Parts: sequence; structure tokens; C-alpha cells
Amino acid sequence: MTTPTGQHFGDSYRRLGEGPVEAIVTAREQGAFTDLSDFCRRVDARRANKRVNEALIASGAFDEFALPGEDVNATRARLAAELPQAMQGAEQLARDSAAGMHDMFGGVSDAATTAPAVRAAFQPLTTRLRLAGEKETLGLYLTGHPIEEYVDELRHFCRRRMGDLKAEKRPQWVAGMVLSMRVMKSRRGAPMGFL
Repeated sequence: MTTPTGQHFGDSYRRLGEGPVEAIVTAREQGAFTDLSDFCRRVDARRANKRVNEALIASGAFDEFALPGEDVNATRARLAAELPQAMQGAEQLARDSAAGMHDMFGGVSDAATTAPAVRAAFQPLTTRLRLAGEKETLGLYLTGHPIEEYVDELRHFCRRRMGDLKAEKRPQWVAGMVLSMRVMKSRRGAPMGFL
């Protein structure tokens, strides 16, 4: 999946695995995450890497980090654009801590965390791209369905629901979204399709 900012979410992030989930749960025991930078600082980057974080963004797990008045398409695009900087800041903080670097007040150097986040330029996701990210990461659509944008148009020629159809000799109209198709031959050799 490619965002409008040109970022590409890989295709293999559906399975997060036990390691990242355990790391997230352990970090969350210290309190709720306040934003993406806080999440990246508190969760071990070796267990919740870029691929994991991209999947969490695409699935809507970070939607609570929305800015006031920001819609979900803008939130996910902004978080995807901010992810590299948030991860880089967290990695720098971890390196400083491991090297024993302290500020003059005795704490670990917080330069990467106290500076206001630089807002990367981004275009909000389209609804179609947001839904594709949910389907790819979760296996289902969570915040809507792609066919919703066609519902008004479909009502003009499809008046019954699929469950209301009865076997009849006359043609009947149905509408839906084709997810896969398979064509094969029947026993008599006639082509037959499965949608």
C-alpha cells in the first residue's frame, strides 16, 4: 500500500506476532501512550520495528493520537509521515541512555523528546486507501466499507438484499464487491464462474 506522500506500507505486516504484542503490553503497564513519539520511546524498537508500527497505523491502533478536529484519514497520513522521525528520536534516546549520557540535571538527555515534533508535509489518505490498509492489516474493514460510496447509485437498480433473493426464472439484479474469481468447466464442459 502506498500513501499519498509516497510512503509504501509493506505487504507482509498482517501478523504482528507475540514479541511485539508483549513489548507493547509491557510498555503500556507504565501508563497510556500519549502520542507516537511516546510509543516509539517506550516500546523496544527491536520488537516493534518500522513494519510493526506501520501496521499499527494502517489498522487504526493509533487513531487515538488524532489532533483536535483531525479526521481519521488525516491522522493516519500524518502518523505515517511522522513515523521515521519518531523512531529516529527514540533510537537516539536509547543510544544516549546506553552510553550513559546525562544532561546537567542528572537525567538522560531528552533533546529528542522535548523538542516539538516537526510536522512533516502530508496529504490525507483517501477513504479507499485507509480502508485498504485496514483490510490488509486486519483482514476486514473496520471504519467503513468500499461499497459505501456507491450505495445511493446501487439503490436505483437493486432493490432487494441478497438474503431476500429467491430462485426465479427471470433475471435478478444483485450488487456487491468481487474479491476473487475462479472460472472452470462444468461436467458438461460449459464454462462456470465462481465469484
